[in-house]
Amino acid sequence: MTVAVCLSCGEFKTGAFASCPKCSHHPVTLDDRAASFICCDQCSTVEDLKSYAKRIKRGERLKFRPDDLAKIKSVLAETQKNIMKK
Repeated sequence: MTVAVCLSCGEFKTGAFASCPKCSHHPVTLDDRAASFICCDQCSTVEDLKSYAKRIKRGERLKFRPDDLAKIKSVLAETQKNIMKK
């Protein structure tokens, strides 16, 4: 099971792209989905996830390296394109 942090409220949720059970936020845009993927246990350690959660709950907006976001966005866009072909 994939564990992720909600980018809106900082609560833990199941899956990077799932709706948050607390605030109902779910990533819609490609940028939001890429950031959400960074905030899951597939890309980040549990300690990093705890840190992200605390920062979001304090009202911070997380900033990620542009090259990391670009790589993930590219993979997500390609995956979506391949799914749509089927």
